[in-house]
Amino acid sequence: MSAIKESIRILRIWFEGVLPFGCLSTYLTRFPDTNPDAYDQFGCLKFYNNFATYHNTELKKALESLQCEFPRVKIVYGDYYGGFRLIFRYASWLGFNPNTLVSACCGSGGRYNTAGGCGTPSTNVCPNPSQYVNWDGLYLIIIVFLTLLSTICFQNLDVTDLEIRVYCLVIEF
Repeated sequence: MSAIKESIRILRIWFEGVLPFGCLSTYLTRFPDTNPDAYDQFGCLKFYNNFATYHNTELKKALESLQCEFPRVKIVYGDYYGGFRLIFRYASWLGFNPNTLVSACCGSGGRYNTAGGCGTPSTNVCPNPSQYVNWDGLYLIIIVFLTLLSTICFQNLDVTDLEIRVYCLVIEF
């Protein structure tokens, strides 16, 4: 925060929260749990999602404090966590396969297709990447990022900054 305060001559700034880590296939592969109650309705690990929620809550508190300190600066919080969960909730409607929400498109086997990394000799790429959320277990498919940004824009409809509103309109097309 000190580095931000020192360079706060800017008039607007966008901060992004973190994704629900427990929904990323890399986390699901590295930290499996034998207890079915450790997973939510989408197959995500609750513990890691709770950690992401905690982080985002603390970030928002810090941003509120920063906003009070610099009232002329427009601070926008990008709720990646909430947007990601909306994608999961409306996966079918958005064109994603609900059966592959926590699986990687590019990988080499295992429950979440992340047993071997994307780019290794035994790598397979799914035939229909647009139906997947995860690319390689850590990175998301580009359409997911666009959907996230679109969701964040709609959550920030009160934003009066013309550049942000134009950007939101552009990603809708």
